[in-house]
Amino acid sequence: MEAILIALERRRATPVTSIKTTLDIDNAEVSLRYPSEGTERPYDGPPGYRLLVHGGDDGAHDPSRIPPGTTLVIEAPATALVKDIARAVKNTNERFYEFSVYEGDIGPWDDRDSRRNPSPRVADLLDLDELNVEIGGAAFALTVDGPLDDAPDEIHVARE
Repeated sequence: MEAILIALERRRATPVTSIKTTLDIDNAEVSLRYPSEGTERPYDGPPGYRLLVHGGDDGAHDPSRIPPGTTLVIEAPATALVKDIARAVKNTNERFYEFSVYEGDIGPWDDRDSRRNPSPRVADLLDLDELNVEIGGAAFALTVDGPLDDAPDEIHVARE
């Protein structure tokens, strides 16, 4: 915490939009980087995951909705960032203009406001319960279907 306070004191800009520094705190080097690159924490787990976005919105006539009985299947490397998942999903349908992830009322990724903020990795979603995705103003259930034996090189999105 001391490193963060020192780094912020040294910044002239308000608001602080980036920090990249290494400080000596109590004879230990502390490196800070904001926004993060998502590579700061090592990952040791399955190489990829399958995520499912379940349709079921009553407003299914709207092209930005996922109709009942339809599922978006997303296969991604475990270390892929949620913001990249959002981009891949939006690229599959020009009418999907947002892809925000929520756990209850808390949004680990808000596609409208957090484009520059650090994004969680796909594997980080495993620890969250009751995930939802907001697409076009409607909420859809998001589940982690399970780990993949082989992770794809890039994010794949299909509609079933």
